[in-house]
This record gives sequence, C-alpha cells and structure tokens, in this order.
Amino acid sequence: MLLLGLALSIVGGVLADRHVREKADDRLNALADLTAGNLAEHVAHFAGLTRALQASFLDLPGMPAGQFRGFVDILRLHAGTHPIQAYFFAERRGGELLIRHAEPAAGNDGLPGLRLTDNPSVAAVLGRLEAEGALAATLPFAHDRTNADTPVLAFLAPVYLADTQPPRFALTGSRLAGVVAITVNLDKMLAPLLAQLREQQVRLRVAALPPGGAPETAAPILSGSEPALAGGVRYVAQRHVGVQGTQWRLTLEAGPELILFPQRHLAIYVPAVLLTLTLLLAALAHTLVRSRRLAERHAKEVTRDLRQSEARFRDLAELSSDWYWEQDEHFRFTEMSVGVSSKSGVDATSTIGKLRWELPIEGIGEAEWARHRALLERHEPFHDFTYRMRSPDGSLRWFVVSGRPIFGPDGRFAGYRGTGKDITERKASEMALRESEERYRLLFELSPDAIMVLQDRGVVLANKAALALHRAASPQDLIGRPLRDLVTPEDWPQKESRLELMESGTEAMLPLTERRYLTLDGDIVNVETAAVRIALHGRPAVMSVARDIAERKRAEIQLRLAATVFENSREGVTVTDAGQNIISVNRAFTEITGYTEAEVLGRNPSLLQSGRQDRAFYAAMWQAIVRDGYWSGEIWNRRKNGEIYPELLSITVVRDETGKPLRYIGVFTDITERHRAEEAVQRERQLLEAVMDSLPVGVWLMDSQGRISRSNPAATRIWAGARYVGIEQFGEYKAWWADSGREIRPEEWAAARAFSKGETSINEKIVIQCFDGSRRTILNSAVPLFDAEGRISGAVIVNQDIDSLERAQLEIRQLNEGLERRVRERTAALEASNRELEAFSYSVSHDLRAPLRGIDGFAHILAEDYGSRLDDTARGHLERIRKASQRLSQTIDDMIELARITRMPLHRREVDLSSMARTVLLELSQHSRHRPEIVIAEAVTAQADPTLLRIVLENLLDNAWKFTSRTEPARIEFGVREIDGERAYFVRDNGVGFDPAYVDKLFQPFQRLHRPDEFAGTGIGLATVQRIVQRHGGRVRAEGSPGAGAAIYFTLP
Repeated sequence: MLLLGLALSIVGGVLADRHVREKADDRLNALADLTAGNLAEHVAHFAGLTRALQASFLDLPGMPAGQFRGFVDILRLHAGTHPIQAYFFAERRGGELLIRHAEPAAGNDGLPGLRLTDNPSVAAVLGRLEAEGALAATLPFAHDRTNADTPVLAFLAPVYLADTQPPRFALTGSRLAGVVAITVNLDKMLAPLLAQLREQQVRLRVAALPPGGAPETAAPILSGSEPALAGGVRYVAQRHVGVQGTQWRLTLEAGPELILFPQRHLAIYVPAVLLTLTLLLAALAHTLVRSRRLAERHAKEVTRDLRQSEARFRDLAELSSDWYWEQDEHFRFTEMSVGVSSKSGVDATSTIGKLRWELPIEGIGEAEWARHRALLERHEPFHDFTYRMRSPDGSLRWFVVSGRPIFGPDGRFAGYRGTGKDITERKASEMALRESEERYRLLFELSPDAIMVLQDRGVVLANKAALALHRAASPQDLIGRPLRDLVTPEDWPQKESRLELMESGTEAMLPLTERRYLTLDGDIVNVETAAVRIALHGRPAVMSVARDIAERKRAEIQLRLAATVFENSREGVTVTDAGQNIISVNRAFTEITGYTEAEVLGRNPSLLQSGRQDRAFYAAMWQAIVRDGYWSGEIWNRRKNGEIYPELLSITVVRDETGKPLRYIGVFTDITERHRAEEAVQRERQLLEAVMDSLPVGVWLMDSQGRISRSNPAATRIWAGARYVGIEQFGEYKAWWADSGREIRPEEWAAARAFSKGETSINEKIVIQCFDGSRRTILNSAVPLFDAEGRISGAVIVNQDIDSLERAQLEIRQLNEGLERRVRERTAALEASNRELEAFSYSVSHDLRAPLRGIDGFAHILAEDYGSRLDDTARGHLERIRKASQRLSQTIDDMIELARITRMPLHRREVDLSSMARTVLLELSQHSRHRPEIVIAEAVTAQADPTLLRIVLENLLDNAWKFTSRTEPARIEFGVREIDGERAYFVRDNGVGFDPAYVDKLFQPFQRLHRPDEFAGTGIGLATVQRIVQRHGGRVRAEGSPGAGAAIYFTLP
C-alpha cells in the first residue's frame, strides 16, 4: 500500500506540474495578445492624428503659425504626462526639409529651422515616405532635447504641392512640399502597458526590426522592464506588431510568480497530500480492528476536503486575476484576498460579512442590481460585472468581477467564489478612444468641404457639406447611392479609372482634380476633388473630399471680362502705381494720345500736359483725389503729334486694406467733337438773342420754375425797367383791365395762366403802371412752352406798347368822320401787327426748345445716314451728344415737377408718419435686394398735407436707401425729437454721408455731392423736400460727415 501511494503521489505531482505550466502559458499568451493589441491601438491612434494633421493642409495656399496652432488646438494637445511630445511641419526649401512650425511652443522653441535629415532615424524613412506617399514611422531614437535614455518615436506624413495656380498645399501631387509629423515619448506611450504587466509579475522586452531585416538585426527598444524575476525566467511569449513600415517584437517573460501562490505549488501539494493520505491509510489499517468506522469516516472527510481544495485551486486557476473572493450561501463575503487592497486601496477585512450591494459602489442602478441579485438567486455564474468605487485618495476606480456558484458534496448551494480586476486604465483608454473618435467626427461633420466615404463605389458616409453640395435633404438621400449617380456621364470614365487604381492598391491617394458633380435634382456643380484610400470597419474604403469652386469660376470669368472691357473700351484707361508711374494702358489710350504702351510705361502721366492748366489747377485736383479718392473734370492735354485736345477725365484711387493708395486709375474721353457741337449751339443761342434784342416789341422769358428770367431792350423800355420775379411775386406788377378798370390779380396775368394752365393769350389790352410810376396801355400776349413730352417748361410773354395808339384813337374820335377811314386802316394795320407778334411769340417759345431738339435730331440723322462712314469714336461722340440733350430734357422735366409741387394746394389734416414711412420702405424693398436694418418710431403724427408729406418721406427715405446700398451693415431710422423746444422729424442713415462744407448745396436744385456713376439722380429731391416743408411753414436742415451717414431734420408747425 505504501508503494502504491508513493507511485500515485509521483504521478499526481507530474500531472499537477503540467497543468500549472499549461495555465501559465495560456495566461502569458493572453497577456501577450492583450499587450500587442493595446500597442497596435496606440500606434493607430497616433497614425490617425498624423493623418488628421496632414488633411488640415488640404487646398491651403500657405500655413501661417497661427493657423497651424489652431489645427493643433483642435487635436487637443495636452501637456504633462501625455505621450505626444510635439506636432511639427517641415517645409521643403532649396532641397532641404526645414522645420517651420512646432507646437506646443513651450519646450519645442528650438525645433523651427532644424533640418530633418540631421536625424538619422528620420532621414532613413524620408526616401520611403517620398517614394510611396504613405504615412511612415521611424525607429525609436533619442531626441536632442531629451535624455539619451528616453527614446522618441516619430510618425510622418507627406504634404504635396497641387498642380494648380495659385499653388496650394494638397494631400497628393507631383511635388513634395513638406512633411507633417508627431513625435511620441516612447516611455510614456509604453507606461500603461508596463504598469499592467508589472501587476501581473511579467517583464517586457521590445525590439525593432528594420524593413526587410533579419531577426538577429533587431534593435532593442526596451531591454527589460521591472519587475526583477526572483525565481528566474520560466515562461516566455513573443508577438510582432506592425508600426507603419517597421516590425516590433514584443517578448514577455515571467517566473513562477505568474501563478497565484496556491496554484504555484500545486505540484508539491498534490503529492504531499496523496503521500499523507497513504500514511494515514496505513496507520488506520493498523487500528482498523479498533476503529474501522472511525477510520472510514475520517477517510471520507479527508477525501471531501481534498476534493474541495482541488476544486478551489481549479477555480482560482481558471479565474485568477488581480484578487479572488468568496461568499457564503447568503452572498456575504467570507474571504477577500489582499490583492484587492494593493489594486484598489479597499481594506479587504472591511468587506467580510457584507453583501456586494452594501459596498460603496457607484454607477449601478436599482434595475441592474435587481438583475444581478436575481442571477445570484438562480445560482448561475456571472462574468465581467463592471462597477466603479472611490479609492481612499478620492480617485474613481473601475473594477470588473466574475464568479461561479459553489455546491457541496450533497449538491446544496454553498455560496460563490470568484476573482476581481482593476480595469481603470482600460476604461481610460476606452474613453480616450471615444474622445478621439468624437474629435474626428466633429472634424468630419464641421469641415467646409464635402466629404464622402465610399465602399464598393457606393456612399456609406457623408458630412453636412456633402449634403449641401448635392442638395440632399438628409443623409439617407446619399447613403447607399452609387458614386456614378453623382458624377456627370462625361467625367465618370476618368473618375472610374482612378478609383480602379486605388481599389487595386496601385495608388493610395488621388491628386486634386477638377470634376463636374451632379446634384440630386440634376444640376451640375464644378468641384475640385481629391481622394485617399482608408479602412472602414476592417474593409477597404475611399474617402473623397470635394470643394465647390463655382465662386472661383465666376471670379475667373469676371476677371476675364474685366480684362476684355479694359482692352476694348473706347475710353482711354491709364493705370499708375502709388508713385504715379504708368504701369498699364489700354488700346484706346494709344488711339487717342498717339503714344504706344512701351513709350509710356514707367513714366508720369504729366507727359500729356498741354500747359493750359496752371499749377493751382493740378494742386486742387490732387487735393480732391487725396480727400475724396476721386476727381472728375475737363482738362486739356497734348497728343504725341503736338495737337492739343480737350478730354473728360476721371481719376479714382484704389487703396489697400490699410487705406494706403495702391493704384490710380484714370479714364478719359476725347471730347473734341462735343466742344465743337457746344460751340455750334452757342452760336445759335447768340443768333437767337440778337434777333430777340432787335425786336420792336417787348419780350419776356419765363423759365421752368415760373420765374421771369430775361427780357429784351424793348421790354425794358416799355416798363421803364425790369424786375425778374416768380408767379407768386406777380403782385409787384401793377396793371388794370382796360375795359373794366379792375386791377389784375397775380394769377390773372396771361403769363401766370400760360405757365400754370397752358393757356395762350393774345393781345389782352391792359393798363400797366411802369416802374417809374407812369402808366401805359399795352397789348399783353403769353404763349406756354412745352418740352418733348408735352409738359410745360416755360412761357414767352410779348408786350406791345399801344399807348400812342390809344391817344391817337382819342384824337380820332374828336376828328370828323372824314378821318374815320384812316383810323380803320391804321387799326387794321395794328391788328395785322398783333397777329404777327402772336405768331412771333409762338415762334420764340418754339425756338427755345428747337436747339435742344435740333441737337438730338441731327445727331440721330448723322448716326443713321452717315454711321457707316464714321469710326467708332465719332459714333460714340454722337451718342454722347444725344444723351446730353436727353439729360437736359430730363432736367427740364424735373424743374416742371418742382414747380408743379410748389403750386399744389395745401390741405392740412392729421397724418400718421410712422405708418407712411413703413409703407414707403416696403415699396422700396420690393424693388431692391438691399436689406438695411429699419428703425421706425411708433405713433409719430403731424398736422400736414398727406400728399405732399408722402413726397417728402419718399425723397428722404429713397435717398437713405440709395446711399446705404454700399454699407454693411446698413441702418435707416425715422423718428422725432425735441430740438430747442421744437418738434423735429428726422430720417437718419449710416451710409456714405457728405462733407459738411457743402451742406448749403444740398437743397439747391440740381446740386449733387456724388458722381452720377456712383449714385443715380438729378439733384432735385432735397430741393423738393425744402419747398414742401417751407410751404408748411417749417424748416429743413441736414447733418452728416463722409463715411458716417447723414440725418435730415424738418419741422412742421
């Protein structure tokens, strides 16, 4: 029996030792897989950050330091123990890669300016980086600024120069423009792995295999971490991890400490127990006679204890982790290993006798506790029950526990036994990974460029910019759609061929290319697109980035259009630099001046001066240019052949963003022909005035405002002087009707009726009081004048002195009947003369407009009949003559309108100005895209004529609308305020404003403070406002300054 027991003990020891070794190998291999996986996750994380930094250079013309710092901030660089040591960008200059930017600046201020090739480890991968165009990692090296014992790992990615104009950085291209990189402190990166292995009593060695190198050439990275293995190396496991082109060999070493104490000596315990059992059985055999029953019972107890011990050791071996625990049948802790104290800081003895849910556990809700208790009540095993607790130092720790039910020999439930593990580091890594994924998601979603991820040439992901580009209402409109449906049929073959290269692995990236994409509603969008091969959910995919270049295309068209207009304009154009040296002229410049572009480049435009203007003229001109940024006027210049000619010149200043002059642009037109036409008109005017002055009857001319503006010598002789007044002041003329003797009221004068009603009056006999007090009988006639549109533009008044005739008639009546015949003859002659005067008056009124119509008509005839014989310049002059005559006609119309408004009857009643202002602004907004901020005071009323007051608001608000059209943001305000005790209404804006020095000109008809090509109008609006306000007995005034807007105030008593 003793020999049999000894044999069983030896066999049991061998089997137990083999079981322990297998469990140790399994555990070490699991740790090796976990360590390799964690290291691969770290490498993928840092590679992803490098790609994100590389993508930030897409389509940028440059990368200033501030912008680079902004991208780094987005990647959430942290200081301290974070393994990332620096982000930097090296730019190719003269064949060298020099570090241009490095972030964070603290601790990396010495990097800018260094050459990458000075570092052998970096230089070794640059060639492969440029040849393959893919991301690469260096072998670990000692950074110059750190301790030589602290290795650094660098991840590098290329940045190319796109083959476009202007040059921009891009993800792909034919020329390497630079390199982006992230350097990682290797010790800090490996620290979490080492800490985890140290807790398991496992030592780690790391070596790097160069590309294509043999295993014996491996360079050690980590020669041997703690802990020291007191029992020597008993177990070894190796894994290989790919690190962007290199292979790292991980070697995990462990001693007997890898197995928990009870299991570790299982090979000793089992033979010892069996041997002891054999001895006990022998002793019992000697005493069997005396106590057989006692021996059998004792043997059963020993056997039961042995089985329980074996089950305990087996379970602990299977569930071994950071610590183990046991609970009784009531789920109260009966045992807790000391490992829980070293891992979590929780006192193991404080848990004895407690239920798990009585511990200070956080993060488990009532529903989850109920499910866990129900599982325990069913006596089922559980795995990975996760919770968190606070350690004594206040930090939050994460734990995971697993357990199996225990049953006695009789099958009755005896409790639970299990293990626990501190997973705080793993949770931190998971949260960091989620944060990293969230940052990438934000970069993806918030990118201004359209980004789509493709698999099997179908869309699987799309950001908001992609939805907007293709006019998709939701992601579902794009997800699953073939890319072919989003590209024009003409561009798809080229796109498809490039995708085939990427799918086959021939190309990793596609360079920037212009394509035409399709929106979901069928419109074509011009884009600039690039693509890169990526992996998504373990499968190959393509990330396509596109940018809408429609605005850029339109800008290019505008530039070409501007160049065409510049070159083909009939006006001469001169462009000078800030020093007033000519840098460009157009073809019309040469045609007008005779100078070629080569003859004037680099010279001052003063070479064209004729000498007719003195220095004071040019000094005033440049003073206006400096003050207003613009000057326009007539000037005499000299051609290359010496001929002096007049031109209409406009000079505009082009300023840079600081307001400093950058260019001067002069646009001029040869107005020689216009001068000749004006001289012809002047000659006709002089001829007309000579005829008028030679007439024997008095002739008076009334202008478009109803004011007597001129008279001939005969009129002055009849009235013994001349007074030029308007219709309202006709009371200054004293006269009586000859037939009734009643005094003539101002509105009854023939001139007043002709101007206001369009009546023609012939030979009305009246008795006038001359300006010297004498009285005289005259025949008064008045004929209205009409413009081209049939509106009254003035009147002609003819006075024939018949005072001597009246005296003759008196004498005739005293003569005998024999003289009556002579009187009738003379009367007939006088009537004939009156008819001639009437016809002449009508002719004069017609001839005042005839020159204007003649200018326009003859210019039109010349253009129609002789247009083919004239060159473009002559035809342009004719067109300008016609436009000038038409503008003069428009001016006459405006004067008539002003006079009409002035004569309108006044009907006062209460007017809601606030409502009226809203109506006017609404009408303005319906005819313009301009959208200023509108502020209207509520309940503003006045006692006034509603019709006239609407004209006031229309003119003021139309001006505010017009002069804020180039202001952003624009603001227009209408309101009322007290000024010097008087209620003043106002319209205020923040538009271009005006120079206060010229405020007196604002309310004068046809006075304008801005050029016609800047803002349209004739200058009659504010004059109309003033007339209406004055008719109400009020006043109007203006405030403003250049660039700060204007305010018009008016009162209505």
